[in-house]
Amino acid sequence: MFRFVESAALQFDSNETLRQEFAALIALRHERLKSALKNAVIKGQLPDKINLNVAASYINTLLFGYIDFVRLGNKTHPFLNEEKACDVIFESLKNF
Repeated sequence: MFRFVESAALQFDSNETLRQEFAALIALRHERLKSALKNAVIKGQLPDKINLNVAASYINTLLFGYIDFVRLGNKTHPFLNEEKACDVIFESLKNF
């Protein structure tokens, strides 16, 4: 399944300029998430041992899977309850 997703994602990357712009946006989003997670660590909301790179990648994966889910018109995903989603994500990040 992972290989299928990878091959599908790479199909549209034939335009090198578009691929580079898309990669820059992804990198920017990753850095912003790392910054937000670092602030959560400073506030004591997350443990200081957390791997910020891994945690940011994890959240990106969750959020963009969620976006695809919503784009398909699904209304029953548990993350539609934003408060519950944040609780689940923060609890799982404590294990990183």
